Amino acid sequence: MILPTYRSGAASEQTWDDLRVCLASVAAYGRGIEVVVAWDGPCPPDDLPRNPRCRVLHRPSGMTSSRATFWAFEQTDATDFVILSDDVVLAPDSLRLLFEDAKALYERGQRIGVLACRSNVAPGAQNVRCANGGTLQGGLARFDSEDTVFQARRVSPFCAFTTRAACEVISVPDVEWYNDDIGCYDLMRAGYTNWVSRSYVHHVGMRSSIGPDTDRLAVMQKMNDEALAWIRANRPDFWEYLQSGSIAPANTVAPNRELGHSSVATVRG
Repeated sequence: MILPTYRSGAASEQTWDDLRVCLASVAAYGRGIEVVVAWDGPCPPDDLPRNPRCRVLHRPSGMTSSRATFWAFEQTDATDFVILSDDVVLAPDSLRLLFEDAKALYERGQRIGVLACRSNVAPGAQNVRCANGGTLQGGLARFDSEDTVFQARRVSPFCAFTTRAACEVISVPDVEWYNDDIGCYDLMRAGYTNWVSRSYVHHVGMRSSIGPDTDRLAVMQKMNDEALAWIRANRPDFWEYLQSGSIAPANTVAPNRELGHSSVATVRG
């Protein structure tokens, strides 16, 4: 498990609160999984939940989140990874469902790029408020489509399964925004497919990039402008994709009723 974490500002007792909560859920629901925490901030993370499989490493300062993720990859020889943001809390079955879905996709011959979790704060088909063609059912009032795995153009890997082989085809931008979009685009161009899992996690969102005392809209606009300028200058192929909505052909999987635990469908989002 790869967990990049960053906080700015002066050190305080609250600096690593999100990380502590996140790692508490990992210690409870991800026993036995190696965890690499790659941190940057005003002070080392302290008072973390006990986990003998967790390594806390001080990454080089000034990295974007995507570069920090790739730096963390290099600190382990694992071939399969779960990428986890520090503002995520696992549910008891989050990892089980994620791994089951990965296994099912491999059995169907898919080259998985990113298999991402659903959440309360997520884009598109990853958001549990998105019906994805389903209907509400049961006393818990959840969409029946939440039991389905979807292929999607773009996913956000705040909690996601991927592989070293897939990551090797991704170019790493020097900006914070659009790195997920660029990564998914690179993967699809290389013949990989990106997916939304049945797995759910709680996600706060944008905790490292936007602090509690900043002008949220101003910061978001600045990050968007910086990213678009970088894309125009450095990734004209992806800039054209953003403008036209075109995309390289990706594999599709017909509805599958033989997996035993979920069906696999396709979303053109």
